Parts: sequence; C-alpha cells; structure tokens
Amino acid sequence: SELNAAAKRSAILGVHTDFNGFPLLGALDFIPDPAGCPERPLGMMFGTGLAMQSDILGVLRRALEGGCRASGGSRGTGSSSAHLATGAAGRSARLPPSRWKSIFEPPPSSWAQLEAVLASLLEQRFLTLLASFHERVAKLEAVQEEEVSTADGFDPEELQTPAVAAPKASSRAAAAARRRAR
Repeated sequence: SELNAAAKRSAILGVHTDFNGFPLLGALDFIPDPAGCPERPLGMMFGTGLAMQSDILGVLRRALEGGCRASGGSRGTGSSSAHLATGAAGRSARLPPSRWKSIFEPPPSSWAQLEAVLASLLEQRFLTLLASFHERVAKLEAVQEEEVSTADGFDPEELQTPAVAAPKASSRAAAAARRRAR
C-alpha cells in the first residue's frame, strides 16, 4: 500500500518514474479493491503486455543480471534466483510457493534490484509450472504404458525374472507398431 500511495503522490506532483529498461516494473498494475479503500489495493499483478514480450526469458535473464550488478553482487540468500541455491547445472532451485515471500528478503533498495526480485518471482512461477507439466506427462506415460501392457495380455508380474527382460523390449516394440498401424 505504501508503494501505491507513493506512486499516486508522485503522479499528482508531476513526477513520473521512467521505467524504460525495467520491463517488469512497467508491467505491474495495482489491483483495486472495489469494496475497500482506494489507497489500499488488493495487490499487484503483471499486465497483459508482459505476456506479449517475444523474448520473455531474455527479459528475465537481463533483469536478474542487472539486479546483481546494481547490488554489487549478492544481496543475501533468498533475494533473487541468482542467489538462491542452485542445482548441479547452475539453474535456480525451485522453491515451494510458501517460501516465495523470502525472495523479497531483504527488501530491494533500487529499481534494478526490484526488477531482479520480480524476475526471480516469475522464474519460480515458471519452474513450478514446468514441474507440474513434467509430473502430468509422467502420469500420462505411466497410464499409457499400463494400457499397452494390459492390452497385449502382458502381465507386469512376469518382469520379476531376468529371463523375461528380452521379451519385454520386443513386446513394447510390437505394441508401438500396432498403435502406429491404427
């Protein structure tokens, strides 16, 4: 609510912040509370213009890099994905949504740092969506594999012995060929 009040006061005084170079900040919109006080919005969201960016991943990468430079390196743990625990491939670790608020700790002290924090938040959302997608694909593949094995009269219990390992591969290949022929 302080940010909303400051933005309104600045606009009244004719002071407008130029968000050129900060596409994430420029895409933020306040969500007004229709039943409440106009000085206390419900929150903020990214406008549809951000989704229209042709290079959203490049926008995020530049924001993260700019936030690191503006802060002189690390802002501490949890402030942006550039400083989150990274995996073996150097990618950001996915945080559970309950910990996303830690991305804002410590609070950013510059526009570049705020842009980097917003990029980290979006990155976490994308990582969560991607993980959800992979989980659904794995479930679908398991269901399809089960359907194929039961349609062939194939009993998965037979796989417990090493002598059946070779027929398993040929059975799957035959099932795949039948599906293609349909």
